[in-house]
Amino acid sequence: LSVADYYAASEKAFIIPGLKEGYVPQGMHYCEDEEIFLLSGYFSAGGASPVYVVDAVTGECLQKVVLQNKDGTAFEGHGCGITRNGDFVYVSGEHEPLNVYSLAEIMAAEYGASIRCLGNIPLSASEDDYITPSCLTIHDGVLTVGEFYREEVYPTLPSHHMTTKAGDVHYALAVDFALDENVEFGISTVPLRAYSIPIQVQGMCFNGDRVYVSTSWSFALSHILEYDLTRLEEQGTIEVIGTTVPLYAMDSASLIKDYRIAPMSEELAFVNGKLYVHCESASDKYLLGRLIGGKWCYATDMDKMK
Repeated sequence: LSVADYYAASEKAFIIPGLKEGYVPQGMHYCEDEEIFLLSGYFSAGGASPVYVVDAVTGECLQKVVLQNKDGTAFEGHGCGITRNGDFVYVSGEHEPLNVYSLAEIMAAEYGASIRCLGNIPLSASEDDYITPSCLTIHDGVLTVGEFYREEVYPTLPSHHMTTKAGDVHYALAVDFALDENVEFGISTVPLRAYSIPIQVQGMCFNGDRVYVSTSWSFALSHILEYDLTRLEEQGTIEVIGTTVPLYAMDSASLIKDYRIAPMSEELAFVNGKLYVHCESASDKYLLGRLIGGKWCYATDMDKMK
């Protein structure tokens, strides 16, 4: 009942695939030209992590592949973020650098086949200067990599902890990198700017001058935080991956609305005016998803939420 407005403003977009196989939903990316969703995550029983391809029009699952590292071993990462730039598909695993795959290879493979990583994009300069990649999103010519922080369980570097000018206490960063077709794998490894972000960020997507941030943990209600990018306050500078960059804050000074939605929200995508949410509760790890319609990816009209 406490999130009835969320369901009232939402429609069932498609059934999340792989749930009977133990798939645990995490990352999501919408490919506009192909009208498909790329979904990433992991299997509750372990083993190589999958990527599913869903037709955005029909909701049909078109493809499933399982991921390998560059050396041919199974990629068993969390699959917590996925995004696409041209033929390159980037997948984050939690602590690893970004793994890079070919979209053409994914689409051409036999259903359920293994796909080998093309290579990696490093996100560290030293043992004391790195990003722990969780959510990934591409927008306006940049890749944004966001961290997930949860005290003790998922720590971040102390240098990423701060109190913003608005008084919000933050423990994680999101960092922008430029898309660059002249470098290997299409992403510059030199940061452009950084954002101080709240704890427990599972997903992020940009839409015009708005950014929507998904935060969740366990069975507590999830939150979609809507920020106005034009109101982000500069907090000075920060050194990240060996580069000093301007630092901005997604905090109470730029927060427009805090929407409460069903538990275990993960990655987000904004498509044709609606916000799509990939939800972990659908996994067979939990009974909760069966009670709240978790098997569906919901598309929400944010104007109706307001």
